[in-house]
Amino acid sequence: FFADYSDDGGMITFGPAGEIRVTLLLVVVFSLEVTDCLFAIDSVSAKLSQIPNQYLAFSSSMMAMFGLRAMFFLVEDLVDAFVLLQYGLCLILVFIGAELVFSPWIHLTASTVFVLIISVFATCIVGSMVLSNGQVCATRKTLEGAEAAFDEASSARKAQDASREPAPTASAGAS
Repeated sequence: FFADYSDDGGMITFGPAGEIRVTLLLVVVFSLEVTDCLFAIDSVSAKLSQIPNQYLAFSSSMMAMFGLRAMFFLVEDLVDAFVLLQYGLCLILVFIGAELVFSPWIHLTASTVFVLIISVFATCIVGSMVLSNGQVCATRKTLEGAEAAFDEASSARKAQDASREPAPTASAGAS
């Protein structure tokens, strides 16, 4: 029933006799999806108590289930691209947690929260660009030097190959 890992990273492979086998990746993906559904079911009751419109609560839960993993990969790529963004995300999560803890005493409008989150994102992205500006210039110089070295090696290799090729000979029975 279970096969070793597939060379191409697939979840389903075929055995030596042609039988269908599944890899452990199928078990992992299935477990992740079941966990996602359990968390979604758990959050629906809390959402229904806060949002009176059941259609809105259900549709937002479904969109969260479908978009959560894709959003994780997007945020991961953004954090890799911008150095300070990980600290900004930490600040945003701490702010949201503090807002939830102090919500009985302090009420912030949705527009205030939105402006704060966008400003933290923008500040971290601009700060990362300013911070890495010197590194980008150094990287460009390194790439230009590597490109010049590659061009020199390529032309030297062409000259060496040209010196090794035998001279073309005329064929004996050419018409």
